Amino acid sequence: MDSSINQFNNQVEKTINNVKETSKTAGTQAAYKELRKEYENFIANPNHSQSEDKAFIQNVAYGLNDQMVGLSAAWGLNQLQAKEVTYNQGSDSERTVTEYSSHGHDLTPKTILNDGNLTDVNANGQIMTPFDQVMAQELTANFDQFHHSKPVLGLFGHAYLSHDTLIHKIDKIDKANFKEQALIRNQNEDVNIAQSLMANNNELFATLDGINNQEPTGKIHRDNLKKFIKDVETNPNGVIAQSFDTEQISMVYNLEKNWDSEQIKILHPDGYISFDSMANALGYSDTQSMYNNLERR
Repeated sequence: MDSSINQFNNQVEKTINNVKETSKTAGTQAAYKELRKEYENFIANPNHSQSEDKAFIQNVAYGLNDQMVGLSAAWGLNQLQAKEVTYNQGSDSERTVTEYSSHGHDLTPKTILNDGNLTDVNANGQIMTPFDQVMAQELTANFDQFHHSKPVLGLFGHAYLSHDTLIHKIDKIDKANFKEQALIRNQNEDVNIAQSLMANNNELFATLDGINNQEPTGKIHRDNLKKFIKDVETNPNGVIAQSFDTEQISMVYNLEKNWDSEQIKILHPDGYISFDSMANALGYSDTQSMYNNLERR
């Protein structure tokens, strides 16, 4: 494959990954700024043709398919201009508010696309770059989503996108995204707990299960964790403390400390951790499936 094509594809992939990561950690508006910066850096290269610039943002947008609704909303916010407007309330009273408009235009499907002429200028009187064209088309395609099936009516009875409507949509997207990321982090932590308990042929699980000198029950209760911790602290050179590494011992401490948290409760819905409860919490149909999958990690 030609080296220039390789470089193009690598830059597209790098941009997609950077924007996705920024979206996860900093939210949609920060991701939009990152996307704009990546695009501007790409077109700054004088060796690129206009067709390459257009292909770049189109390919990036395709790779960011799941994020494009929020990114286009952030682009819409960027089109709206803030200005302070003072209203005379009468009797020497006045109030100043901040209004947002696109140089006198509402953001409607018509004005977003500048009457459909994407090669001309947008509502701000600016040239529609390939970047703007892609974002405008995306925002228009998703226009109805921003109203939650209840279009906002403007002064003349037309549906439009306001500053507050766009902010609300972005906030909703970010809250859902951050919640999903938290669930992923929790899931990963639960996987780490299961792996630690099952390492070396279930050595830690078996130790916790029988730590009270009882017959194995296949269940770990909170008291088992407390007894383990007490043994480690009172007998730092004892069999238990010397049988497990720092990471496994730390995991037992955290498991006991956070026993009542929503994240850990998933592992012990009936008050104890078993192989079945771990498999169910991690979405496996049975314990063998859990073994087969986690052993490959």
